[in-house]
Amino acid sequence: MILAFVALVHAELGGLFPSAAGQAASRTTPSWSSLVGIVTGASVLMYAGAPLALGAFRKTHPNLPRPYRLPFAKVLSPLAFIFASIIVYWSGWGVYSTLMIVVVIGYLLMLLSAVFKLNPNVPKIDWGAAYWILPYLVGLGIISYLGNFPTGGTGIINGIGVFKSVLVGAHGHIPFWYDMVIVAGFSLVIYLVAVATSLPKEKVDEYVKDVYPPSAELA
Repeated sequence: MILAFVALVHAELGGLFPSAAGQAASRTTPSWSSLVGIVTGASVLMYAGAPLALGAFRKTHPNLPRPYRLPFAKVLSPLAFIFASIIVYWSGWGVYSTLMIVVVIGYLLMLLSAVFKLNPNVPKIDWGAAYWILPYLVGLGIISYLGNFPTGGTGIINGIGVFKSVLVGAHGHIPFWYDMVIVAGFSLVIYLVAVATSLPKEKVDEYVKDVYPPSAELA
């Protein structure tokens, strides 16, 4: 999701200031382990969307031809989303707060791009099927702030510099194990809502008609 944001923002702004963005990212990660933690958290958060997509497609296009059909998808798909959310939670409050700041910056850049019309070929975004994203990100952030990772607590952006004492979280207000049960239950609710409010079959066919004609679906 975060890496998808980077790609979308790059498309919006036409690759403006890539070097400056890289420098800014390196400034907020003073160690290699911190950088690996942020990249890993971002990657898992991005891939968390895959089981959601699977659940949505199984609802709207259950007979679509595919080289591989995952068995027990109705069980494995929500489980995959739950475990992805738990892994993101394990990354810790410092990493998660950094990712959320990146998301906010991404949205602001997209807004500026739309206001100043920097990309004439901006893709249409159907926000009606994505309103679950904000509750998911905010909810996971609250759980992370009140949770147990990293041990001892940290400020936002991994407590770098002036952020060392800003919104210090992860003090273990939610007992260990209970926190993961809460993440699992919360993620399951988000999964069910996201799949239930996904784009209808007609909209999906409209968006992918040039890539995958609807006529390819089995009867």
